[in-house]
Amino acid sequence: MATAGATGLNPWPLPHHLQPGLVYHPCAPPGGLQGHYIFPDIVFPGTEPNEQPPVHASPPRSVQRPATAPTKERVFITYSDDNRDHMKEVLKMAYLLSGQGYVVDVDKFQRHFAAMDKIGWLEDKVENSDFIIVVCSKKYRRDVDGSGPGEDDDHGLNTRYINRAMQTVYLENKCINYKVIPVLFDGYPRDTCPRWLHNTVLYRWPRDVQDVMCRLRREERYKMPVSGRPPIITVRRDYS
Repeated sequence: MATAGATGLNPWPLPHHLQPGLVYHPCAPPGGLQGHYIFPDIVFPGTEPNEQPPVHASPPRSVQRPATAPTKERVFITYSDDNRDHMKEVLKMAYLLSGQGYVVDVDKFQRHFAAMDKIGWLEDKVENSDFIIVVCSKKYRRDVDGSGPGEDDDHGLNTRYINRAMQTVYLENKCINYKVIPVLFDGYPRDTCPRWLHNTVLYRWPRDVQDVMCRLRREERYKMPVSGRPPIITVRRDYS
């Protein structure tokens, strides 16, 4: 004997909420239901207790929300062009971070946009970047301090302007460093980093690449162990 909703061409019955003459409730068990299914403890809107639910009750529609893509962190890299090899290491760092999902901003990647409004471009990177990686070097220290011959080139002036803007943000945050990450390539001494950045952690690249990644993710590299159960102390009284 065919069940309700079954046809000769399709031996499988229709879903119970589509079968004629059946009443569906969201809490009803799966499978076909024969006859009226009444829940005496549930009161539908507009009905009285112990009254039969409406015949054409429809199942609630599932609420679906589109998945939102995670926000990518913006990382701005500021540096000085010491030599060709130094520039290659800076670009390697930028490509590595970009491959990890970060939006990396380097002046070499956006030279035409920077040429339209140089000051506006620099201020946007300092203010709106989530992190600023400072690649310290000998020429960077000279550009920041404004010392040495031939340091008044365009790139040196831009580096000095970025450093002053970062100092302003640092002072506005009450000398708490939230976004600046100083990096030293292997072989560069500590004194190539500006003095105001000595109050934070200096990272060696590529030796401390894992620590830099954890800083960009705002996570600790080494997790604190879970506290165990407290020890049981047995106190024995001496009646002697």
